[in-house]
Amino acid sequence: MVTYLVGTDGVSASQAISDYLRETEEVGEGDRVEAVYATSKDETVVEEALNVIDEQLGGVTNVRTKHIDYREEGPGGGPAETLIHEIKEVDADMLVVGLRRHSRTERIVFGSVSHTLIEKVTIPMLLVPLPEYQPAAE
Repeated sequence: MVTYLVGTDGVSASQAISDYLRETEEVGEGDRVEAVYATSKDETVVEEALNVIDEQLGGVTNVRTKHIDYREEGPGGGPAETLIHEIKEVDADMLVVGLRRHSRTERIVFGSVSHTLIEKVTIPMLLVPLPEYQPAAE
């Protein structure tokens, strides 16, 4: 049995991650998916994003979803630190998050959750490229 911690920040990320896990048969019967939306956005948006994961993967494995408003109830520091904290809380074997492409300026100004996670996470990590951030086909 493998416990996956899935970090999402919207419907698009949830769909891409769910599609990847389902299509590659990464997640199977007996595995557990702990899906976390670590942000402080509108509850409707959060619910939609978490429902995608539950609907897409719930038929394959056990899925639990959770919204953490990192500004109010997280360990402090933002989404990356919240996910790192959750890794320990759920005893995750693998972290799965969406990968966005940022310009240098965006990385400097806003940072990158996936980059922070790569530097700090000690368990295997799966980065799923999000379609809207991929180069256009030529």
